[in-house]
Amino acid sequence: MNFEKRMKKHIDDTLDQTVPNPYPKKRAFPTWAKIVIPTASVALTASIALAVILPTLNTASETRGKQFFVAHEKASIVKQMGTSMVNRTATKTLQALDSYFAATENQNYVLSPASYLLAVSSVAAVSEGFDLAAFGLEDAEKDCKTLLESWNFRYENTDERNPAYCQFDSAILHQQVGNTYRFDAKKQEQIANDYIATCASSLKNYHDDATDYFHNKVGLTIPIPDPHLTADGVISYGAFKMKDYVPGGFGSYDADFHLGKKTIQVPSRHFGSVYWPLYVPYYKGENYQAFSMKINYTDLLFVLPDEGLTPESISLSSAYAEFMEHKHSQASVGYVPYFHLVTESVDITGAMAGSLTGKEKVYAKLLEDDVVNNLSLDSVLQTSDFEFNRYGVSGESITVVTYSGSSAPVEHQVVELKVDRPFYAISLKDDFPLFVNKVNDPSK
Repeated sequence: MNFEKRMKKHIDDTLDQTVPNPYPKKRAFPTWAKIVIPTASVALTASIALAVILPTLNTASETRGKQFFVAHEKASIVKQMGTSMVNRTATKTLQALDSYFAATENQNYVLSPASYLLAVSSVAAVSEGFDLAAFGLEDAEKDCKTLLESWNFRYENTDERNPAYCQFDSAILHQQVGNTYRFDAKKQEQIANDYIATCASSLKNYHDDATDYFHNKVGLTIPIPDPHLTADGVISYGAFKMKDYVPGGFGSYDADFHLGKKTIQVPSRHFGSVYWPLYVPYYKGENYQAFSMKINYTDLLFVLPDEGLTPESISLSSAYAEFMEHKHSQASVGYVPYFHLVTESVDITGAMAGSLTGKEKVYAKLLEDDVVNNLSLDSVLQTSDFEFNRYGVSGESITVVTYSGSSAPVEHQVVELKVDRPFYAISLKDDFPLFVNKVNDPSK
């Protein structure tokens, strides 16, 4: 067996062992199948706007039918969003979610700014009258496409001296539920050219349709939140999945972690020494320290409150913006704990509703012209799963938007960075926050 095949087998075996899936995988492609599909064939197939008629399900009372218009390219190389988009969009997105980061004390949770932004930008892209600046967007259609291009790629390095594996998948789906708010076929095809998929479903089967789509399109294993629609409407989904994996690993050692007056031992990554420190991007804020560590194509940004403070005392959007502006290379020694967090169906409706003016014509660029558009926002729900372990990071998230009728250290001084108390950890790609984890107890 050559090295490439051995490495792929090692990735599969190790991920099964060290990134346990808390949910049973249903109708999803196995990992090995997704890895070995040639990139060229994926790009060729996915770049064509597809009209796929899925199998119908006959019952005594109805015949179920679904139609998807899909156009979703895989970027052949890793693309970057650019500094200007990161600065305006990432900060605005974190500001919208700030209240959720600070809301729950002494709890672990994970939220994904990435899947939230995919869902929001996709709604804005097919609507009129949105205050795009409020969401950190300048041109919703262009920005939505940029996000998808940036977050769809695969990287494999089969060099035995530095093997690595990284894969990102994201997708957007607009779903017509019932017949009251009808999608126009020509408009569906037009937005398919901007990588956005659409489908029509019945009120009875919309959740199963979306689950099938994202299991097959993105390989999601997490449960998709169900908004429990009771009337016809429109749903937008933004899904994001990533693995950034270093087969050699970082090692694992037990270290202290303080929970109030209690101290526990948790598996951790140790780095640097007094004589051979690790240089990391670093910033000392007013009441926190922030530093990031390279995984492979992503970084993990730790925001550690000063002793005696809790994560809730920090404005995460301000800490992120200050770190990005003022970070510098700092010699360091210390450790960071491994963790795995899952948050299911968290209601983040206020994050989007707070930026709406009531003048938006939602889905105006997608609905048929003779449809009475009296849609109003019902809910924004998100499920996310993120893990940091000795082999890297992995995460997946989906956000569902439902509308229905109705002072720096002295240069070269070595800083000890022991993440030994509750903290924030932000997974970054090109400096954009993909997942935000609030870790109060990494042992859970």
